[in-house]
Amino acid sequence: MRILNNNPPFSLVLAALLLMGPVIIKAQKSNKLKHDHFAEINAKDLRVDMDAFYIHFSGIVEEAADSIATLTHNDTVAANALFWKMNAIPAAQQAIFSANPIVALGDATVLCIQMDHFFKDGAGKEIFKDEQNIAIRASKKLRKDIIAISGQMIPEQKAQSLGDAIRFFALNNPINSLYFNRKNVKPAMAKLIEEEKFKLKNVAQNLDQNVQDLNNRIVVFSNLMPKQIRWQSEYMIYKNTPAQLQNIAFDSLIFQFDSLMLFTNSIPELIESERQEIIKTIALERELILASVQNEHKTAWENVDAQTKNAFHKISSQRDSAFLLADDLILKSTENAKETSKELIDFAFYRALIILALLFIGALILIWFYKR
Repeated sequence: MRILNNNPPFSLVLAALLLMGPVIIKAQKSNKLKHDHFAEINAKDLRVDMDAFYIHFSGIVEEAADSIATLTHNDTVAANALFWKMNAIPAAQQAIFSANPIVALGDATVLCIQMDHFFKDGAGKEIFKDEQNIAIRASKKLRKDIIAISGQMIPEQKAQSLGDAIRFFALNNPINSLYFNRKNVKPAMAKLIEEEKFKLKNVAQNLDQNVQDLNNRIVVFSNLMPKQIRWQSEYMIYKNTPAQLQNIAFDSLIFQFDSLMLFTNSIPELIESERQEIIKTIALERELILASVQNEHKTAWENVDAQTKNAFHKISSQRDSAFLLADDLILKSTENAKETSKELIDFAFYRALIILALLFIGALILIWFYKR
């Protein structure tokens, strides 16, 4: 108190700081909120992560389902394990290959949460009997991995609200069977993206990148298609064939599908060759278009040059005609002037002769009178 009383300026500064403190803090918060108004996400990096997660998801589910089918002695449990990977992997494919990578991330996260809840606490908590923990561990790992991707790609200030909204949707729209019938999450994700003001950057892609993305999708589909056919056949055998005949049926199917896989493995090479042909065709068409444009440009300039020469020729002709006409007029005027001058001179000469004749006659008359 003594210091404040003896130093009035110091007390005034301290009081001002105390009063302005909340205002400064509020301004800082306002600037931070303004800076965080839009949450930018790198579309290219997120798409790469989601494509890699699909491969990871399908591998984890397939491995877990095969482990259950191998360990169990219950045909129903083995059939359920087969049915799980038959439906879970296409569901992940549909979710992850969405056009918008943020929607793909949200949909895949919802799927992992739904599957984890289904095997742990939901309608499928006893569907694999003694091997239930294998499915629970696989689902828990996938849920953890997709949340890790969200943590890396989603800005920290948006991660909590986005995670809560996705978790709320997943738990309120659970999976009720191994058919993986799911409510469409895209409208909810679109609304959430608008509310949270997510913004994608690095969205534009060139032709090669689009072709490469299409190539990746075709490879994924071509790799999954023979597996799905085999799994469907195995599932039908489980359901309709007695246990003692199942091994014979499986051996025949394995031989047939090995041949199909050899053909499938050659599909990426065929796609690459088609891609190269497309690029060559586009390059050739581009060269033809450029050549056509150059020809059109050259023809247009030749037409302009010809029209310009014709115009100058016409102007020159009209100018020469005008000069000739002017020369004719000048000649005619000169000739007329000469004729007129000649007539005037002749008239003056004749008048002069008449006058001289009259003077001569007058002189003679005067002489005559004078002599007389």
